[in-house]
Amino acid sequence: MAEIYRLCIEGADWMPTKAQAAADFHRDSAGERQFVVEIEKEVLGFISVWEPDAFIHLLFVHPRYQGVGVGTLLLEGLIQHVSPPWRLKCVCANRRAREFYQKRGWRWLEQGLSEGDPYDLLEFGCAG
Repeated sequence: MAEIYRLCIEGADWMPTKAQAAADFHRDSAGERQFVVEIEKEVLGFISVWEPDAFIHLLFVHPRYQGVGVGTLLLEGLIQHVSPPWRLKCVCANRRAREFYQKRGWRWLEQGLSEGDPYDLLEFGCAG
């Protein structure tokens, strides 16, 4: 998971260089529960959740497997372990992720700032 996180962060052209340099999987996912999609013991992607708030903090797919349904499998599998509604913050500059969540029915709640960068707060699995 740490390697996937590192690869994805390094390739995140939407992320400020300072944030890329500060990213640390073990610190950034501390206290969270992780779930993976794997084939023949190779982890293709993971999701990291702060369970008390059903908050998805990290969802990353190895660059080699992006766009083939791994992210969808992670979300579909999460329902067995963490009841919706789920929330997450999606950095506005990350257009690919925003489209991913929008296509899967996530609802926009509000916009905020984190370290000066705008994000959308999204929710899934709620009424309305």
